[in-house]
Amino acid sequence: MKSLDEPDAYHNIPRPIRERYVKLLHEYGVQQVFAGHLHHTAEGRDGDLEVISAGPVGMPLDGGKSGFRIVTVSEGKVTHKFWDFGELPEKLQTTPQ
Repeated sequence: MKSLDEPDAYHNIPRPIRERYVKLLHEYGVQQVFAGHLHHTAEGRDGDLEVISAGPVGMPLDGGKSGFRIVTVSEGKVTHKFWDFGELPEKLQTTPQ
């Protein structure tokens, strides 16, 4: 989901169902939803709700790249960064800058 009102497509949840779930997520104060099994990374937002697809380790499609996402939770703050296997630094930092 890039936005709540995007058209229905293969890689998203049909809009009436999406609207129902997003309403519940907002109602209960959810700020991030991390998901997987897309063959590319994707990020979307609805107000303070952020929806993130982790991306593939193998078999990237649609211009995706193989890699992994590190999520850090510290002092009530959540940060995350996707690391493409082809762009890993020599020393991987666990906290995004």
